[in-house]
Amino acid sequence: MGIPEMLVRIIDIGHYDPPIDVGWLPRPHTMLVVLPVGRPRHPLAEEEADTIDLPSAAPLDIELMPRG
Repeated sequence: MGIPEMLVRIIDIGHYDPPIDVGWLPRPHTMLVVLPVGRPRHPLAEEEADTIDLPSAAPLDIELMPRG
């Protein structure tokens, strides 16, 4: 089973030192909060958003896509 490729918009970046307790191990220290491109953002967007747990604090290459 796979997850189809999707364009997302980063709406928040969380960095936690010490790592945050979210109920699983290892505890995440850096997370991206994302919404699919095209979904409107509104005040409750973070509750509807998905998170991506980054495996390390190493630099990450993110490609900026043209808006149109």
